[in-house]
Amino acid sequence: MDLEKALRRYRETEIFSIDCQNKKETFFAKYAFLTDDLTIERMVLAEKKQE
Repeated sequence: MDLEKALRRYRETEIFSIDCQNKKETFFAKYAFLTDDLTIERMVLAEKKQE
């Protein structure tokens, strides 16, 4: 439960926005196409959850 609270708080920070932007740039460089923002957000949250 604490992990979910931490992830919710993280989503409201500027760091989350920066992480999403970095993930979007990396994704585009690697795969040469852009995915939607919601997918990027889910990818970033999944990575944070694993940490």
